[in-house]
Amino acid sequence: MFRKSIAPVVSFGLSLAIAASAQAQETDSELFRVTVPSTLSITAPSATVSQIHDETDNDQVFPIQRWLVTANNTGGAMAVFTTDQAFTHTLDSNYKRDAYLTLAKASGDAWTVTNGSATTNYGSSLEEVSVTAESFTPGAANFDIGVSLVEETFTDLAAGDYELTVTGTLTAK
Repeated sequence: MFRKSIAPVVSFGLSLAIAASAQAQETDSELFRVTVPSTLSITAPSATVSQIHDETDNDQVFPIQRWLVTANNTGGAMAVFTTDQAFTHTLDSNYKRDAYLTLAKASGDAWTVTNGSATTNYGSSLEEVSVTAESFTPGAANFDIGVSLVEETFTDLAAGDYELTVTGTLTAK
């Protein structure tokens, strides 16, 4: 009889060990996060673009300038390219010529040109004009900016340098 009493005790002890290990289970979790910093960038290809007048009555067309625009705001962004004045003689502001400004998208699916051309009219005191583009989602784009001095009569133009500045402004939506 001694043998019969040992078997139930061993069986009972094994049951307690299995039950205790099942109740000792624990869980935990870990969150992984990547933070993407805000990017809002507009870059002109060079600080100065110069050329010599061809001495005709033709408009003086500058080489296309490719600007890079990058914005990762979820609502997109607005890019505005504005002249500061008509082409104005650097020593005598009485001598001016109008500027013709164009904007075309070279690349960038998120972006659309909303106003592709503008012309100053210094005779009517309209010297600040803008071309614009916008996006509705994050993305980068290359924009081709065209600038021309609108010639009237070359022989009426005083010798010297005529300048204007195009400023690009990028605003997140």
